Amino acid sequence: MASLAAGITDHIRVGTAGVLLRATSALRVVEDFATLELFFPGRIDLGIAGATPPGDHARSLERDLPLASDGAYAERLTRLVEMVRSQRLPGGGGFIGPRSDSRPELWLCGTSERAARLAGTLGISFAYHHYLASADQRIASDVADAYRSSFVGFDEQPPRLLVAAYGHCASSDDQATTEWNAYFGHAPPKPSFVGTPEQVAAQLAVLSASYAADELAIDCFAPTFDARLDALAKLKSALDSLTGATALEPEDVAAAV
Repeated sequence: MASLAAGITDHIRVGTAGVLLRATSALRVVEDFATLELFFPGRIDLGIAGATPPGDHARSLERDLPLASDGAYAERLTRLVEMVRSQRLPGGGGFIGPRSDSRPELWLCGTSERAARLAGTLGISFAYHHYLASADQRIASDVADAYRSSFVGFDEQPPRLLVAAYGHCASSDDQATTEWNAYFGHAPPKPSFVGTPEQVAAQLAVLSASYAADELAIDCFAPTFDARLDALAKLKSALDSLTGATALEPEDVAAAV
């Protein structure tokens, strides 16, 4: 999917959020992303997650590769980071690219202070999945503190914290809530944000400030593609009014979706 997305675009960064490293080989992941970096230098983000695949899928995978325990997962992640940074693969193979310093940007995706500290000690960027972190969508600023306080930089790279948030945006608060619930059906989860464009922009501003986030990753869930596209366009317009950025043309918004 990353190769397809990068192949039909020219400038945007493309990444994974994230590869379930407990259920795959670190070497295989590095080889795959070395190939992506070869074709799309400087545009690839390698996001790793420590979650385990769901039930039947996990049992099927374990026939080929035992799922890593916490300790084995941390060791596997450390090896992956070392291979990407050294741009060398076991056996003498290396990253082949048009630039000798071309390598994917590393992100750890997580929902806990433990994951935040792991990202910090490895000196890589951390994507905090606020939407999955707790049922009530509370603010957990301790996660940001854990990441930044444990951060050990590499090549003078500063800590970089992203907060991922899912919700919905519509012309009215009731419409946004109704369409969010309709997408999930029975027992819909609580969104990170929901409401009119102005309400959502304010909610995201609070979320960003609470974590002192460097970036937000935002998505809107709706029962139809048109409703989702409309939500993203409304949200983009509201955020532009806060930042003074130039709004995208409708066709650009559609391409981004």
